[in-house]
Amino acid sequence: MRRWLVNRMAQATITLAIALALIFILMRLAPGDPLGQVSEDRPLSATQLQALRERYGFDRPIGAQFVSFLEGLARGDLGISIQ
Repeated sequence: MRRWLVNRMAQATITLAIALALIFILMRLAPGDPLGQVSEDRPLSATQLQALRERYGFDRPIGAQFVSFLEGLARGDLGISIQ
């Protein structure tokens, strides 16, 4: 019984890790720039757009963004809404 439970927990952990990675990757592969919607409403200068990228963490490498995503999930923090 214990072996079965450990096996099921391992499978659940792997499934959760794959699901989280897929969600993160698919959101990054979606067409368009996430900040493009903000700039459609009102024109932003290059400086303002760069400041927004830094604020939301889009200027960091993809690996660092993923780690930040996982840390936020562990704390229950789903981030700041772009909208």
